[in-house]
Amino acid sequence: MFAMVGVSGGNGITVDVVDSAAPVVVSGTLVPSSSQPAGRNSDTLIVQFSEATIIPDNTTAFQFVTPGGASYQPELSLISTNGVSATFLVRSLSGTEAMRSGDSLWINVLASVCDSDGIVQVNPENRRAPLLVGKRGIQRSCFQE
Repeated sequence: MFAMVGVSGGNGITVDVVDSAAPVVVSGTLVPSSSQPAGRNSDTLIVQFSEATIIPDNTTAFQFVTPGGASYQPELSLISTNGVSATFLVRSLSGTEAMRSGDSLWINVLASVCDSDGIVQVNPENRRAPLLVGKRGIQRSCFQE
């Protein structure tokens, strides 16, 4: 966010604040669960954002990397969102066997993720957030920075 300052009528200062910041990921928490019949996994990923965020209906809204620098991509389905956080079902993984604490995630600039004012995240160096692995039944707030 930045402020534009101008003098109005010579007697005071007018300040217009314009939001120019796109959303970023604050944290990501993987909540693992046991495998379902036929090997179907029902892990969930909870992503916390810096502000109310609109997530397009696609599975590539984020990029992921291991501490060693290897990229991978989970197939995600949006379950719910309240604007500042979103919960996804992890359907499958490509490029790794498991998502682990210490991995990082960030908004994929090709996914058109934006805030409620329509400001799209276009910076390929947008904030990398740590991935934490939680336990089923533990509140998300236990993992926030």
